[in-house]
Amino acid sequence: MKIRPHAFAVAVCAALALPAHAQHAAGNAFAQTKPDKGQAKSLATIVVTVTKRAELMQDVPIAISVVTSQDIRTAGVTSAADIASLVPGFVMVPLFGSSGYNPVIRGLSTTIGGPNVGFFVDG
Repeated sequence: MKIRPHAFAVAVCAALALPAHAQHAAGNAFAQTKPDKGQAKSLATIVVTVTKRAELMQDVPIAISVVTSQDIRTAGVTSAADIASLVPGFVMVPLFGSSGYNPVIRGLSTTIGGPNVGFFVDG
């Protein structure tokens, strides 16, 4: 296979120009202002006890969505099925022939003999 010298030279020049362009673009960064320490906000600590020992939510190796009482009041939630609008990837599917619902999280639902989904209500 013959490589044309002209096309090869263009490719080499383009490859050499990319790092130089990247170094030049970094000089245009804006200075960041320091946040005022008087207005610093802190997040509430969430302790997970589903594993039978108290752990911080950030240390638990499973996906957890928390809906606070303020979230419930703001959204006007009146049933567990309404909470599905607050949590991404979560739906409540009506059970056939009854007034109950089956929770489905990210495509996983509970089946007979195999609870794949945990749905806990505190209070």
